[in-house]
Amino acid sequence: MPENNKLKLLYILEMMKKTDEFHPLNSTQIKEKLKAYMIDAERKAISRDIECLEDAGYSIIKCANHNKGWYMTDQDFEDYELKILADAVAKAQFLTVEDTRKLIKKIKKLATAEGEKIIARTTFVDDDLKIADNKFKLKFDLLIRAITAGKQVQFQYRNEKANDKKIMRRNGYVYKVSPYYVFLSGTEYFLLANPSTHNHLTVFKIDLLENLTLLEEKVRIQDEIEELNELTNGKTIEKFLRSSVNMWIGNFVNVKLKCNYGCRREILKKFGVNTFITNNKDGTFNASVKVSDSPGFYQWLASYGKNIIISEPEEIKQKYIQYLQGTLKNYL
Repeated sequence: MPENNKLKLLYILEMMKKTDEFHPLNSTQIKEKLKAYMIDAERKAISRDIECLEDAGYSIIKCANHNKGWYMTDQDFEDYELKILADAVAKAQFLTVEDTRKLIKKIKKLATAEGEKIIARTTFVDDDLKIADNKFKLKFDLLIRAITAGKQVQFQYRNEKANDKKIMRRNGYVYKVSPYYVFLSGTEYFLLANPSTHNHLTVFKIDLLENLTLLEEKVRIQDEIEELNELTNGKTIEKFLRSSVNMWIGNFVNVKLKCNYGCRREILKKFGVNTFITNNKDGTFNASVKVSDSPGFYQWLASYGKNIIISEPEEIKQKYIQYLQGTLKNYL
């Protein structure tokens, strides 16, 4: 019987975690739910169990209408927060369908009873956009453990599949790198690392890493990486990545953009809310940004057509013109 009482207390605690001010539980309802666990409890005993949980530090509130019972107020997550997490998991293309559904199921368990229903009814998974390779999670786990331990890794890097065959870049060259960050950009995860043969940073798509291995050698100290040391001096790594448009890393330059008034939100989303902006009399505005002089920046810029143009420097403007001319040749 004492063991039964201990289990009863735990079951009641789990029930209370599913409540909120709009969905309380009274002693009669709790009594009925306990029957599913083959436990018969008196309503007075349930009241004492609730008091015991309150004494243990749980924030359980008794409804003004005592007939409605109690509800808990100190859940780790609000239902809307869990809904946001579930949607993010559903949209994550780097997860398999199976892993996606498992994660959403775990998230639902943290919600109230009402929250579970909301997540179940309004969270949609597009199976066709999910990867089939279940090795991603293993690679991701190895990388974060390597970064935490300060160890180097090695791998081969493949091209996108051609005729369902894996073709390795540089004839199967084995990259040996010091990993520093894994980060999400768009729908993909990337690794920011320093190759052992160079003194600069490189970005790799984690999905394209093959034969990834953890090494015992320590990573290079970040202060030794000239590029990282210069670009993040007094700044944050987020600013560095923000300037690497579409994850292309090159020479970083200050660029002045002339933008249509409707692009203000897009500029701030891309380069941050502290981007220096000045308004023009014709309704346009100028934005001063620091970006990587790379195809990634030109690809992004081209997507806005005549709505965003380069004002200066002239050198970058001419490079962009050459980029556009190269694209146009494919249609002539």
